[in-house]
Amino acid sequence: PGQDDDPGQDDAEDNGSSDDGNDSPDDIEQPERDACPGEAMGWASQPDGTLAFTTTGDLSERRDTQRAYNCTTSVGGGDGIFSLEAPVAGILDVELEALDDFRGVVYLRSSCTDRYSETACDTMSSSSTPALVQDQVRQGDTRYVFVDSYTGTGRYDITVTLTPQQDSETCPGESAEWVEEPDGSYTFEV
Repeated sequence: PGQDDDPGQDDAEDNGSSDDGNDSPDDIEQPERDACPGEAMGWASQPDGTLAFTTTGDLSERRDTQRAYNCTTSVGGGDGIFSLEAPVAGILDVELEALDDFRGVVYLRSSCTDRYSETACDTMSSSSTPALVQDQVRQGDTRYVFVDSYTGTGRYDITVTLTPQQDSETCPGESAEWVEEPDGSYTFEV
């Protein structure tokens, strides 16, 4: 009396409630990839000096919880959400490719839950044409990469590449020497 006869028995059976086996959306645990802050990306150094992250996902296994703000209403499929922190300043390139017959959307935000913080967005014109976005990031910036769809759903590949900023791309930049041309105009040499 007062003790559980079967320690493996769950509380739902103990209190007389039953589970009908049908999960409502609130009963389903959200996978990490379709809820903020998303799945953290792990960077891999590439031989050309860039950093990259590549993964394959399936939007049909995700819930539809987010919308792009700037380029489409992005309805029709679940969401894949990835978070990344830029270890260096540079240019972030994101490419979304559909592996199934659907039209995808990829967009970036600086705040995962604020749709108005969207910094870039692109839609696929067909399932065979990738969506591409680009954004400039500073060291320590966080970006949230959203994979979504607006027609159909299915499997996808996403590749994120960070090309580090070169010393010549920061102020004051490289020195240049102005040269006067015979016609009186000036050009510069680096």
